[in-house]
Amino acid sequence: MQALRCNEFGNLDNLTIEEVSLPEIHDDEVVINVVACGVNFPDLLILENKYQFKPDLPFTPGGEVTGVVSRIGKNVKNFYLGQRVFAIDRWGGLAEKMIVHKDRLTKLPDEIDLLSAAGIMYNMSTAFYALKNRGRAKSGESILILGAAGGVGLAAVQLARAMGLKVIAAASSKEKLDLCEQFGGDYFINYKDENIKERVNEITSNTGVNLVLDTVGGSNAELAVRSLAWGGRYLVVGFAAGEIPKIPLNLLLLKGAEIKGVFWGKFSREEPLKQRENVEEILEYFVTGKVKPYITKQYSLDLAAEALKDFKDRKISGKAVVVCNPGLLEKDNKQVRPKERREKFVFVSKEHVLESVGVELGESRWFQVTQEVINDFADATLDHQWIHIRPDLVKGTPVGSTIAHGFLTLSLSPKFLTEIYEMPFVKMGINYGVDRLRFLQPIKVGSEIQMTAKLLSAEMVKNDGIKMRMEATYFVKGLEKPVCSVELLSVVY
Repeated sequence: MQALRCNEFGNLDNLTIEEVSLPEIHDDEVVINVVACGVNFPDLLILENKYQFKPDLPFTPGGEVTGVVSRIGKNVKNFYLGQRVFAIDRWGGLAEKMIVHKDRLTKLPDEIDLLSAAGIMYNMSTAFYALKNRGRAKSGESILILGAAGGVGLAAVQLARAMGLKVIAAASSKEKLDLCEQFGGDYFINYKDENIKERVNEITSNTGVNLVLDTVGGSNAELAVRSLAWGGRYLVVGFAAGEIPKIPLNLLLLKGAEIKGVFWGKFSREEPLKQRENVEEILEYFVTGKVKPYITKQYSLDLAAEALKDFKDRKISGKAVVVCNPGLLEKDNKQVRPKERREKFVFVSKEHVLESVGVELGESRWFQVTQEVINDFADATLDHQWIHIRPDLVKGTPVGSTIAHGFLTLSLSPKFLTEIYEMPFVKMGINYGVDRLRFLQPIKVGSEIQMTAKLLSAEMVKNDGIKMRMEATYFVKGLEKPVCSVELLSVVY
């Protein structure tokens, strides 16, 4: 296979395209045919031998990859040949093929094309970890983003806006700030011509900002810290300017402020469950149109070194992506399905609930029951029957594959209901029982299921609550008859 190779650290001119052999994979690994690979700042640090993790020479750079599964290790149960995936790893992506550990892979939703995913997930994951996990960002707060037109910066602009924050975008030119406005910025600072602290005070009426997200470092860092409000949080993402700033600690004392390091790579490995939750939230933002990639330039694999040089020379606003298998990309563009648009049913008041008895409320999105989902449910319930978790034993049975636990289907009801209707006036809800439960057909691994809901009854109860009886029916994609039906009982206040 063809791959970009680094044979010595520190000089991008020595990067070459070479024919290399793919080593044998381990039992927990997957081979993917790489479709596209994003270009990111850590790629440069690794090539210059300045990163926290150091590969053995020679190596292939590139850590943000999308592609199609082409080979699977024998311990890998949750992926299949031909599956569309994205992977975020340390290196290896600027090649026609890549070996990835199963824990670094995520299934790509049908609504997202492989090129877009290669231009969004690394930056979005970093920015979302900064905002949600490190910054504890809340709707209504304000944030100053330094380097707002760069990859992580532009991701932070979009995510902060989607999370309900007031966004102050700071960059070094009018063109870059125009881009930030296009992607959701509210206020703008050109730090080549304007004083950051003075402009922040003007925007916030001298109260300061709740958060600063800094991808640049350098001379503006201290001014940004001085722009924090009481109890503010300063998020250190990177040092694109090259200079690591020295912050006077008395500023933190006087402002009751915090400086938070944002090392997403370490977080994703140390706290994989939280990272998985973040990815799901980002994908939801993506498919609902709240965030989008900004790919300014595509490069072919033979020009991958040029892409890295352009990135280093700061010639790219937004994102650069290297297409490693153009034929697969063309095929993928024909397969991507647009998101099914559904409007939720909205109960506007308690009286509206009472008036809606007998109404079909709608249907949820489709949800795929993977072996990973089944295994997680088995672990949570201590129900490890072989029919659920042993694909090797089930092959010879009439069913032919593992099946979901019956109560796994039922456990998805709260998720599905939140996709079907909203009750903005409700402060508390209690799901307290089920009635008339019927499991009508087994649900095989890999099936996609969906729920429809109908309000059967509603009545006022003590303490000004409403008792609701909901008919829920579950379907598997491709089957006409339902696989499960139940009446769900709840009270809302």
